[in-house]
Amino acid sequence: MQTRNKNYFIISWSAAYLKLVQVIDSAAGYTVHVRGAYALHTLSEETCAEKIRQAYDACGRDTQVYVFVSRKNVIVRFLEMPSVTPAEIRNMVALQITQHVPYAPAEMQYDLVSYPSRKEGYSQVVLTAISSSECERIVRACTRAAV
Repeated sequence: MQTRNKNYFIISWSAAYLKLVQVIDSAAGYTVHVRGAYALHTLSEETCAEKIRQAYDACGRDTQVYVFVSRKNVIVRFLEMPSVTPAEIRNMVALQITQHVPYAPAEMQYDLVSYPSRKEGYSQVVLTAISSSECERIVRACTRAAV
């Protein structure tokens, strides 16, 4: 039985570096190719997009793309809230977000995941936030690179 190769392109975005990696998952195991590593402060936005585009083209356009953002660029908070519907949890977090994240709501992008708590009647909530400017910079680079 022959297994089809799976091809992944990973864009790792940290505060200081842009790392571009291809991972091939085949019957023989994983093969990792570093397609580039760059100090972000040395790259213009256009050059950054070009480096991503070149590395992505080298991987092949049928590649699944994943963008990883460094923990230094993202704020993660673990909250416990009264259990209600997922929509009500989302609304409660939206009302209280400035207590947990140092950005104004208009200056960030955020999402959350909730799951039952060990405590009866409560939910655990994982809140993840990034500044809008950082998120927009990453999205612009990937969009310009056509990934």
